[in-house]
Amino acid sequence: MGRTLATFTQCLNEEIEAWQKFRRALRRADQEALDDLFAAVKQNVQAGAYLARPNPYETMLLCMLVALQRRVNELRQALVLLDQHVQALQTRLTGAGGSHPDVRGLQFPSESSADARPALPEHSSALPPPVAPGPPTGSSQPAAPPQVRPQESPDGEDPGPGLAL
Repeated sequence: MGRTLATFTQCLNEEIEAWQKFRRALRRADQEALDDLFAAVKQNVQAGAYLARPNPYETMLLCMLVALQRRVNELRQALVLLDQHVQALQTRLTGAGGSHPDVRGLQFPSESSADARPALPEHSSALPPPVAPGPPTGSSQPAAPPQVRPQESPDGEDPGPGLAL
C-alpha cells in the first residue's frame, strides 16, 4: 500500500495551530488581520485540496495573496465610483452657468492641476505603497490629545456649555 497524504483541510488546521504562539505575540489589530488571512485560505480550501501538494504552505500563501488582490481591486473600484460621485456633486453645486451661493470662493481641483489624482489602471498587479498608521514612529511618546477650550463669543459674554476644539 502507498502512503496517503493528509487532506488540505487537516494540513491547514495544523498550520493554523502551529502559528498560535506567533498570533498571541501580535497586537490585537494584527491578530485580527492574521485571522482574516487564515479565513481567506479557508474560503479557498477546495482549490488547495485540488492542488494536493505535499507542502500546503505555498498554497496557503497564494490563497492569501489572491484574497488581498481581490480586496485591492474592490477598493480601487470603490474609489473610482467615489470620484464619479464627487465630480457629479461638484457639477451640481457649481451649476452649468454660475456658482451656487454655498460654494462661492471654493476651489475644486481640475483634471489639469498638478495635485489631481492620477487615473487608476484597469488591472494592475502593483500594490500601492503602505501607509504608516498613527503618529511617526520616531517619537517615543504618544501624541498629545487635542486641547479643549471654551468657545469665545464676539461680545465677551459666557457662551454656555459648548466647547470648541
